[in-house]
Amino acid sequence: MNKFWTKPLLRLSRFGLQLLGYSVWLVLAGCVPTAAPSSPPPPVPTATAAALAAVSPTAVATTAITLPLITKSATPTATATATATATASPTSTHTPTVLPPSRVLIIVVDGLRPDAISAELTPHIWELAQTGAYSWAAQTISPSITLPSHTSMLSGVDFYQHGVWWNDDAPERPPITTPTLFNYATAAGLRSLAVYGKTKIMLLAQPEVTTQSIYALGDVGVSMRFAQLLAEEEPFDLMFTHLPEVDGTGHALGWMSEAYLAAVAQADTAVGTILKALADKGLRETTTIVLTADHGGINLGHGDPTLAVNRTIPWILSGPAAVAGGVMLTEPIETYDTAATALTILRLPLPEGLDGQPVHQALQK
Repeated sequence: MNKFWTKPLLRLSRFGLQLLGYSVWLVLAGCVPTAAPSSPPPPVPTATAAALAAVSPTAVATTAITLPLITKSATPTATATATATATASPTSTHTPTVLPPSRVLIIVVDGLRPDAISAELTPHIWELAQTGAYSWAAQTISPSITLPSHTSMLSGVDFYQHGVWWNDDAPERPPITTPTLFNYATAAGLRSLAVYGKTKIMLLAQPEVTTQSIYALGDVGVSMRFAQLLAEEEPFDLMFTHLPEVDGTGHALGWMSEAYLAAVAQADTAVGTILKALADKGLRETTTIVLTADHGGINLGHGDPTLAVNRTIPWILSGPAAVAGGVMLTEPIETYDTAATALTILRLPLPEGLDGQPVHQALQK
């Protein structure tokens, strides 16, 4: 079979299994999903000054969401481990692409829809896209919710491998045992940092496998803490930054509402603070940035994975390891490709069993 079609067909078959399982659950539960929009989303309206002023840097409480298991299995792989020791020598038959030396910064704008991004509303995010490579059609996993999606994003495996279906950090939750980028970086002797706006992200950025792992309040708090950490610490090899408020505003007032777009503008300002902190430390030119989201959303939620608007996310790569010039990516991109791409940029081997693949089209040849 032509290699170009192999990856899309494998992912289509996997989604078919997921959709079948979700449909069975809907029948058993007596639920009917909301119909998908019959027309494209409207143009992004310009956020007014009043709406921008109404968005304050306050954290929105995370709501615990439990969804049915709609993929192959909820049991993590037996060989997965949360310790750096067991992942110190991941086996791989893949030879990483030779790229310029670069550190990696992953910025996640929680709940950001691609059609909320524009040169006017989000100039910093737009600049990253126009100086690197981008896709407005990348896909997150099913279930399309925060913690399962982040687990796939940072581990490189789909839901059926990591089995994380819960979306909170309640004490009764089991530990997440699937290795993540933090495990692989630490095992290789690299410095990894994490600053995030939802405490449940700590389940992925555990202190024992992350050089620094810090919670901060809201987008402004996260970006300021990022700048402070960067000024105080030695340069990082891998850094993860999570901005929470776009998602919180979507749940409270609706995706693509005026308040939601104002929150998107505020998140872009936080991205600007992060980029300035990199420049002030002299790291901007040696850092490759991945900017993405964990899910989209419509009305007040994003839990129905049968709606494309919930699973479609932006994916941007910009920096020394990325192609330049605003290249629109045409190959299919899944959220778990982020981990594989980051490992390739860091010149680390790809562990066997990853569902993710490096986004080669976005990388320097």
